[in-house]
Amino acid sequence: MKTTQYGAAYAAEEALCAALVLSEDSRDEVLPHIDLDDLLSAQVRAILRAMRGLYNDSRPVDPVTLSDALTNAGQWDSLVRAADFSRILATQAVAGHAAHYHQIVRDAATIRTAAEAGQRIAKAAHEATTADDVRSEATAALETILSREAEKDSRSWAEVVTSTLALLEERVALPGADLMATTGIGPLDAALTGGFRAGQLIVLAARPSVGKSSLATQIAWRAAQHERQPAIFVSLEMSGEEVAERIMAQHTGVHLAAIRDGRISNEQRRALVDFAGEYSTTPLTVVDKSRQGIRGMIATAKRVQRRGGLSVIVIDYLQLIVPDDERLMREQQVARMTRALKIAAKDLGVPIVLLCQLNRGSEKESRDPRLSDLRESGAIEQDADVVMILHRRDMQQREAVTCSILKQRSGPPAHVELKWIGAATKFAAPDAASVVKFKEFKEFES
Repeated sequence: MKTTQYGAAYAAEEALCAALVLSEDSRDEVLPHIDLDDLLSAQVRAILRAMRGLYNDSRPVDPVTLSDALTNAGQWDSLVRAADFSRILATQAVAGHAAHYHQIVRDAATIRTAAEAGQRIAKAAHEATTADDVRSEATAALETILSREAEKDSRSWAEVVTSTLALLEERVALPGADLMATTGIGPLDAALTGGFRAGQLIVLAARPSVGKSSLATQIAWRAAQHERQPAIFVSLEMSGEEVAERIMAQHTGVHLAAIRDGRISNEQRRALVDFAGEYSTTPLTVVDKSRQGIRGMIATAKRVQRRGGLSVIVIDYLQLIVPDDERLMREQQVARMTRALKIAAKDLGVPIVLLCQLNRGSEKESRDPRLSDLRESGAIEQDADVVMILHRRDMQQREAVTCSILKQRSGPPAHVELKWIGAATKFAAPDAASVVKFKEFKEFES
């Protein structure tokens, strides 16, 4: 490798280190994926190792905590000198470019591995007595390069089947233990084969004002209350206070409209204050920043999960998410979003409930909604593990809402009749709950 290539690798490593100190979001996104063996600089390697230790312990990362960690590891001055430490952290770096710096570091490491492989092949060609010896050395050298990524992302069949059997034993011992969130509505959870599982992307769609945000808050609140792990509600339309008002109305019996205009009795006011006090420690994180992109949401989720676990992420809603590349066509933007969220659900090991708007097709044609009515992209249907659509078959019956499960990888399609309680802005099972499954489902597939 040319000297200039080594220089670029060193520069990228130092920029990566500085960027990770600057930004907690960048640490969430990049730090867990850094292979310390990829680094040329022993000093940067030591600093990043110390940083990873602080990160894994949920401790703050800054120059003071890093120098203390290096001192405790016996590497301050002996390996990382104070002057070099200050120089590295003062490197001109952009926090948001950490992933780019990391890619440069990885590429440089791959090039070095390839150069070393070439030297081994050349040496074998000079010293080997047979062509088979050269082929064997060349194959081994190339496999070293190709395995750099594969070894991180693949498992043997023995590993997979052993893990599967262990999971099966857990399910037998504790049926439903792999459920991470439920709606709390018996017939609907039954139709969902119990509820939502780790790694699932669940799309909850509806036309405006049918109640998808209300059902979403029910799911998030129930998960935070019953799963004993934090839940995240990303609200791109409502403020945090509006989310709280809905939840308070759902659980106190005080009409939402009364809460919002302040026309409440002393008894109602007391009920609201008591509810707030009793449930003030509920592990629900509300993200109400209006302009949010997928990366920011995932970074928040990683922080919450690292500090206390995570049960579910609810995002309200898809069409308001800021695309990572506004130059792309809208369909491409949405496809990238849903794919990123599906990958995030799998990587984080939690279900993600994504709210989505329907187009006007079903209204114009006076029919029940279809998967093709999902607004803006067929990728939504493709990436989702579950697609649920809320709709009213009879617009005169405001309390009767149907939840149609049009797609479900782990179970049959179904539709469930729900009762809408307008004053509390929540859903419940009707008195005579009905779940219509597979054989009676043809009307939803037409």
